[in-house]
Amino acid sequence: MRAPTPRLDRPSMLRLRRLARGWRLRDLRDLVGVDEATIGGVERGDLPLRGRVLHALAEVYATSADRLLFEHERWARTRRSAIMAARDEARLLAGAPEGGTR
Repeated sequence: MRAPTPRLDRPSMLRLRRLARGWRLRDLRDLVGVDEATIGGVERGDLPLRGRVLHALAEVYATSADRLLFEHERWARTRRSAIMAARDEARLLAGAPEGGTR
């Protein structure tokens, strides 16, 4: 029995924190003074969470920068593992004979 493949679509804790408060990206932009594209990129893991963005988000979410960074890095590691697992599975399937089983 194979271990389940981690899901790629699991939102980051940053996104979940924002959504739990009912905030849109523009709401958070107005609160922290960071543009929506940057916030969205950080939430998706496309941009690093550091510096002014990290501290501004920690303040608005009423948590420490260390805690926020820990949560986000844990999510990012899980996401990277899921991406690698999906690539490995795609390679296996590409090499499998047509109509073959897994």
